[in-house]
Amino acid sequence: MKKFHVNFLNSIITRIDYEDQIKISDEILLKIKQICMKHEIDKIENRTIDLERDFSTNDAVPFRDVSEEYVKTVLCKCYYNEEFMIEINPLFMRVIQKSSEKYENYELSHLSILKEIFDTLDISNKQILRVSIKKVDEIYYEDIETMEKYFKQNIIQNKIFGEKQNWNIPQSESKIIQNFEYDKFRVNFCRYIDRGMIRERCDSDKYVDKILYRLFLDYEVYSRNDIENLYNILKEINGVTEELFEETFSEKGKQILYSEGGFENYVF
Repeated sequence: MKKFHVNFLNSIITRIDYEDQIKISDEILLKIKQICMKHEIDKIENRTIDLERDFSTNDAVPFRDVSEEYVKTVLCKCYYNEEFMIEINPLFMRVIQKSSEKYENYELSHLSILKEIFDTLDISNKQILRVSIKKVDEIYYEDIETMEKYFKQNIIQNKIFGEKQNWNIPQSESKIIQNFEYDKFRVNFCRYIDRGMIRERCDSDKYVDKILYRLFLDYEVYSRNDIENLYNILKEINGVTEELFEETFSEKGKQILYSEGGFENYVF
């Protein structure tokens, strides 16, 4: 397991989709509730599945063909707190975790809870259609010039049209979406940069406008092959997300990533 001295992790999402609808008994839901309560995931709500919210990805090819009328009939059970959202329904299971001070690494902080709940659902690996881990990194800079010190130029791509290209205008933004294979897994990658303004306190009673550039790095790594050992596959996929994160950095950025130092980023 790689040891990075810094990270910009915003959220981690693991999703397991099933070939067909599964049956979830009230007894199983009660056991899942007890697991969640043990981990202080103490809020519960029901919602219906939404086609755009629950089945849209950056993938060029949809992985499931479902109609809006059909998904509206499917009920999703949600267990959540400020850090976790665990969604259980007959079509998929999804665990969403926001990065916090409690977060250690994927296996300790995320996979352990997912495993406990998925084992309770008692679903055969043969019923699994797709397994994915999505990680979103977020970092802010006062200018793009500082950002490009630490990330590869082909990631930032702020000078495609030369030095005249000006990003210091309202609503400037840039988006890259790529779909490819990496080390036997499929990857949906999105890089998004936008420019915005915050109100920053400069003394006890005054605020000034602060311009910031926000960088999002969104990696979704997934497998649709036969899943023989779900948890080994998830560990492998997590390793790929770490490699992709590592490979977004310039040589200077990697030096800071491997040792202690700072990225000159703006921290709220």
